[in-house]
Amino acid sequence: MKNIDIAHEFFYTNFNKHKRFNNLGYINNLFYSYSTVIGAVVEGKDGSKILLVSETSMSPTTGIHIANLISACPFNYLRVPMQYGKSSFSLIDCLNDIATNLDNYSNSKLSLKANRKGFIESYKQLLFINDYIKELDLNIIECHREMYSFHYN
Repeated sequence: MKNIDIAHEFFYTNFNKHKRFNNLGYINNLFYSYSTVIGAVVEGKDGSKILLVSETSMSPTTGIHIANLISACPFNYLRVPMQYGKSSFSLIDCLNDIATNLDNYSNSKLSLKANRKGFIESYKQLLFINDYIKELDLNIIECHREMYSFHYN
């Protein structure tokens, strides 16, 4: 069995099984590379499934696992912050990481292209989650909207 086969199998198990193969596997709705969660399937507002997948590769091998996971995904996905070595996933923790990233980018030199790009991507993550997964406190979105509009347009 190849790594891509494990990724495909993950999406067709109804997220109620577990499997480990070499250095990747899944338990219910979480997909792991080594012991780190790199993907989580969540339910959208309309009942559809959405894959939240790590925005960073963490290592060359894990980057391949992430690419396989995205390639096998039969529904929408969103790249979000996930922490190396973390074996659990919480949407609240993910949202806190996105908010922290927004604050960090806001307090950095937005004249640097990489910082602007990071800020814009973090803001788009919030918008996607708000639109498709869970209603967020609009204060979180509104407090960064002006800066987003300025740098994105």
